[in-house]
Amino acid sequence: MASPLEGVTLTYASINSIRMRYASAGPVDGPLCLFLHGWPESWYSWRHQLLALSKEGYYCVAPDMRGYGGTDAPTEKEQYTISHIRDDMIGLVKHLGHETCFLIGHDWGAWATWFVTHTSGYGRHNLFYSSFVPAGGWVYSGQMSLWHSAP
Repeated sequence: MASPLEGVTLTYASINSIRMRYASAGPVDGPLCLFLHGWPESWYSWRHQLLALSKEGYYCVAPDMRGYGGTDAPTEKEQYTISHIRDDMIGLVKHLGHETCFLIGHDWGAWATWFVTHTSGYGRHNLFYSSFVPAGGWVYSGQMSLWHSAP
């Protein structure tokens, strides 16, 4: 699939039982930056960051998260838990051949970055997120217990 941006490649991969589309830019052997978008966005919301950081030697990847853009959208609502999102992202990091990454998230992607960092047990991840409030009615009680017990 052709990318709308010069310097950005769009790729599909089988990750965690779904077909995921992701955008990438920069040297594949550079440190991995994984950008997770919010609602109702796609990889394209990170286009400026992908291009800027790739010029600094980072391998920048922004997937269309489960149910968004060019990534599969399972019909069962049970396929959209935060654990599924976490496993999608860890699966993508492994698919890309990395064990560590910088995780950058916005909105819903910020919650996902936090959850990956604190519950995956895979690799070491550095975290940056914005527009994230880990409390309130939209977080169910099981998620809140993870938040309160986080180191």
